[in-house]
Amino acid sequence: MTDVRIYCSEDYKKQIKMLAVSKGITISELLLEIISKTIPEATTNLQKEIETINNTLAKNGSKMSAEERQALKTRRNEIKKLLEGGKCYEQNKS
Repeated sequence: MTDVRIYCSEDYKKQIKMLAVSKGITISELLLEIISKTIPEATTNLQKEIETINNTLAKNGSKMSAEERQALKTRRNEIKKLLEGGKCYEQNKS
């Protein structure tokens, strides 16, 4: 995991903290909740899957059968279409 930071005034930070406390969550959880509504985690997971596929093809592609390589390439293309078409967002809104 990694972190995301925002910079704001001390008064605004207090307002954010009060909202988080009123919901019974931390500031980090509150911000993640807000961000996740805009950028669903499914998108991030799909991007990670593309990276994994690309790394696998780069490192082991020559050792794989043509069918195995083609299956990975097909999956990569499916993911790209999902990401480009915004279908990830639609799936998470339902």
